[in-house]
Amino acid sequence: MKRFTAVPTALLISAISSLASANPSNLPRYSFTDLGTLGGPEASALDINDVGDIVGWSDVDNDKACFTASGPINCHHAFVIRDGEMHSLGQGRDDSQHTQASKINNQGHIIGYSRVVYQQGWQYLPWLFSETDATPLPLLSDEAGSNAMATNINELGDIVGWADANSGQDTAVIWRDGEVWPIAEHESFYRRASATNNLGDIAGFEYERWSGKPNRGFVQTLFGFSMLEADETLWSEAQEINDFGVIAGSSTDRPFSPQQATLWLPGLDGQLDKHIIGTLSQQLGSSSEFLDINLAGMAVGFSADSNAVSAILYLDGQLLDLNRLTHVDGQLTQATGINLQGQIVGSYLDRQGRQRAYLLTPMAD
Repeated sequence: MKRFTAVPTALLISAISSLASANPSNLPRYSFTDLGTLGGPEASALDINDVGDIVGWSDVDNDKACFTASGPINCHHAFVIRDGEMHSLGQGRDDSQHTQASKINNQGHIIGYSRVVYQQGWQYLPWLFSETDATPLPLLSDEAGSNAMATNINELGDIVGWADANSGQDTAVIWRDGEVWPIAEHESFYRRASATNNLGDIAGFEYERWSGKPNRGFVQTLFGFSMLEADETLWSEAQEINDFGVIAGSSTDRPFSPQQATLWLPGLDGQLDKHIIGTLSQQLGSSSEFLDINLAGMAVGFSADSNAVSAILYLDGQLLDLNRLTHVDGQLTQATGINLQGQIVGSYLDRQGRQRAYLLTPMAD
């Protein structure tokens, strides 16, 4: 897979070499902030941009006024936090029982999705949010009950995700200037785009429905479409890609094994080099995944074993448990977003077992 970021690639390889000599005792510390809710007991923060705006979802009350196939739940609204104030972005549609703002770029453009009950299941609908309204993104199919989900947005305003084709097949798509186009279509594989950077690279994963085969990550650049894993028996998924072309996600090193947090880095030969970072625990069956990566190469996600799920940070060649880098009255379970300043957002469980949204801010030495 040929890349077009030759200078950043060289810088990355130099940086990787320096990681091996990083001082493991020089651990960062973070201040912890519970971000609150829109009025209900639970919330989750999903992304943070470089100016500190945060997006996610929150309960609006504890009335359980929204209904699902398994019973009533508290209604979830998308939110944005600007200047320390949480604002509701609404439900998108009045019959939505879960709506979330998933990503925000540095221009303040916000994308996400809502989930509504449709027949015996769910329908997923994509949105472009502002603080005054929610604009529906066009669907790829005109079939009733068609699904689509917006997953990422770059600084140019390009939005990627996936949408049902008329056949019902998941298709990776891009929304641009209010229109939707399929990308990297395949006659049998279902494909979903998870991330895009400011160079126009798009990363995601494919799966073959009902086949039992593992998911396989992909990346599309100006030079074409490539799989992250040549071996069809190994799992891989891309969750994020930065402007140096570094991909964060998860993979396996042998068939039928738990997925592990992984980075794919552009090598000097123009190929992507796979680096399985691993998990916090050596326990059999432990799993992990990276969910975001910033331009400095700091990656965040989660690691799980039979005892706990912990939010993780990859920094200076080390995989760190964020619970050990701050004081929290509960358990940080996921880190879902990190900005260039190193601020981290995600979800934690408080002492009452409620899911809450948090912000970690690096403390000065």
